[in-house]
Amino acid sequence: QFEISGFQNATLGCNLSFDILRSEFVQILHNGKNHWLTTSTVGLPAATVNVYDSLNQSLSQSTVNQVCALIFTRNQTIDVRFIDVEPQTNSSDCGVYAIAFATSLCFCEDISSIQYCVSKMRTHLVSCLEKRQMAPFPSIQRKSTLSHSIVAQQLIPVSCSCRMPPAGRMIQCSHCKEQFHKKCERVTRNELSSSWQCRLCAKK
Repeated sequence: QFEISGFQNATLGCNLSFDILRSEFVQILHNGKNHWLTTSTVGLPAATVNVYDSLNQSLSQSTVNQVCALIFTRNQTIDVRFIDVEPQTNSSDCGVYAIAFATSLCFCEDISSIQYCVSKMRTHLVSCLEKRQMAPFPSIQRKSTLSHSIVAQQLIPVSCSCRMPPAGRMIQCSHCKEQFHKKCERVTRNELSSSWQCRLCAKK
């Protein structure tokens, strides 16, 4: 229905089995802690992603890893922007909100100015699924108390050939100075030294 990348099966994320997305995307993620949220790179600079979270939580490590797996950037960091959205009023609607956010993005709606009609969200979603055609969720204009839509930002450092955050035991290439996960480079104890080079630099 939409000419936009993303919408991969969200269950792939927890195993970091997403396809890398080179073009603008909308993707729903599960944070590994019983919560759903929406991410998007539509209209953004490279290595930048917006997060739409109805609970306005900080990113879990699982979510951080999934974002890195989707973008796979050669930049040193990924800029995560948390967008001002209508908060959910209970503990069970995060999935519906995540789908509503994704739908609004695809219809080019300004999510920061939207207040969804909560009582109609589930019946609207069921109707869309039955018709196999998504439509904007019922909403009214929302007045935000903020002067801009970005409520917070987070820089995720990425390194290594896998372009994931530093974790566990790391080793630095003596040539390019990049940090690598020892498990990714399969470095043995005998190879550890101050002159160690990554596989790419060793080929030069």
